[in-house]
Amino acid sequence: MTGKWRIVLAEQNMDLGSIDRMVFGKDTCHSFLALVNPDNEVVSELHGTTYHPHTNRLMHNGQSVQSYMGVIASSVNLLADFENACRYLEVDEHFSRLKAVNANGPWRSNMAETMRTVMVGDKHDVMTEWLDGCAIGRKINELDIFYTPISIMDGGRQNCNAVTRSMLHAMDIDVSRDDFDLMPHGYNNKLWQKSLVGEFNTKGAYSTEVIDSYLAYVEGNINKRMPKIVDDELDMRSCDLTRAPAAPVCQATLKPSAI
Repeated sequence: MTGKWRIVLAEQNMDLGSIDRMVFGKDTCHSFLALVNPDNEVVSELHGTTYHPHTNRLMHNGQSVQSYMGVIASSVNLLADFENACRYLEVDEHFSRLKAVNANGPWRSNMAETMRTVMVGDKHDVMTEWLDGCAIGRKINELDIFYTPISIMDGGRQNCNAVTRSMLHAMDIDVSRDDFDLMPHGYNNKLWQKSLVGEFNTKGAYSTEVIDSYLAYVEGNINKRMPKIVDDELDMRSCDLTRAPAAPVCQATLKPSAI
């Protein structure tokens, strides 16, 4: 694969013991995507994770009482109504959101139980699909939807695996849930079908300058591996391609916390 770039699908075991094996028949996972350069170095990773508005923290409060209130609402197909009610009552800042984040370098790759290549190609072809993944991540962030780790309903599982599925869809990469070694709960939630997200089909419209700008950003911050919410600064995608105004979801002052 000399000179080839790769997109890799990674599965990190959630290590929930016998609980998930009893429910799903196998261990559950946190899935994410990694961009690998021709030197076999992880340049960047794309993840779905939680963002807590009240504390301004990524990866925070995802297993809280509030999140499981959302789980109950989603399991009876009332998640959208529940979110609207929380916003109306002005208590929504206490509920974690689902956000797509970009990490510089190998943030979680060393914790992955399995990593498989899902795309190989030259720099422009691979980066075109990767930037489409960034772009749909930004659109998901603009939805500002509640994070729900589990649910009986496919559409109520608003978690990391739903983000991974949407990014792969934007990259024109087809991976079935049955292809996973672990159980990616939430993977069948097609977030791109929600209003304001939609399809991405750029047909190689990214210029060399746009691609190099993105790579310069992630490589120039390779030691700052904590993730940043995907926004226009990261995906370098012009308004005419996204058909949406530039609107970063959050400033880069997010405080990380331990999962």
